[in-house]
Amino acid sequence: MCLLGFGWSQKALVDYTNGKQWIRQISSFIEEVVASGPVVLAGNSLGGYASLAAAVARPDLVRGVAMLNGAGPFDEPGRPALDPDQPEPLVDRFKNWLAGIGKRVVLYFAFVRAKQPERIKEVLNMVYTNRDMVDDELVDSIVQPALDPLAAEVFFRINHRTAPPVTLNRLLTRLQAPLLLLWGMRDPWITPSKV
Repeated sequence: MCLLGFGWSQKALVDYTNGKQWIRQISSFIEEVVASGPVVLAGNSLGGYASLAAAVARPDLVRGVAMLNGAGPFDEPGRPALDPDQPEPLVDRFKNWLAGIGKRVVLYFAFVRAKQPERIKEVLNMVYTNRDMVDDELVDSIVQPALDPLAAEVFFRINHRTAPPVTLNRLLTRLQAPLLLLWGMRDPWITPSKV
């Protein structure tokens, strides 16, 4: 299944903060399509975060989680964790709004670069240990969804939070189901020292 905003799924202009949309999407899929009781969720990268968040939000639907090179925010050492359920003070919301304007410009240019076939191939070669698997068909499967007219806006919304983050640390402490955590030693973004 493609998460909302990714791959061939709809590029919905919704708030993607803390994966709330994906929790609803995964939960609905389990209830309406699988419809056979608790499942084991497996997710790669941001899909790992979404799977973990869904398992925490709906423990009645999930009997296990497998995270493969999971992505998502971690608590920052030495900084108190913010409560995502508490509204931000007005001053902080204004600061975030202002920062969001600059971030929008930066992320737009990052997106334009990221969707170039040469850049996609470069990134895939960083994460695929078997580079023979990185062919034109794979690159094109990523380029095509990025051409959607709403893709740049969705990229911004996924990368810009409107509330304090629900960190992986917080989710892991609330998880009731068994967890299989798999992390590649050569993951270029989330290194073992960060885990």
